[in-house]
Amino acid sequence: MFVLISIFVIGTSLSAPAVFEQNQEPGQATFRSSCSLCHGADGSGHTPTGKALQIPDLRSAEAQKITDDQMAEIISKGKTARMPPFGTKLDHEQIQSLVQFIRKLADSNKSAAGK
Repeated sequence: MFVLISIFVIGTSLSAPAVFEQNQEPGQATFRSSCSLCHGADGSGHTPTGKALQIPDLRSAEAQKITDDQMAEIISKGKTARMPPFGTKLDHEQIQSLVQFIRKLADSNKSAAGK
């Protein structure tokens, strides 16, 4: 009996991360691990680091008017000392997923503001 319970517990804990990842938006895990320290989980920039560096709100109209190609280039090559380059850490697909996730952050902010 103990063996069956142990197998169930171990099997359940091993499958939990896979289920969690399936429920995420593309780019969300990369955003969380690479961007949220400065930009915050919601893209607002309201983190201690973001405030200190005066990080722009990625959900803002100003940030959202940047084209996808421009945003991908900023992610890849960086921009000023505030935004480091991630082109050597992230591949093309990850960067494109980040761009699309950032677009969705703006959409989710509009939905939250309309409530």
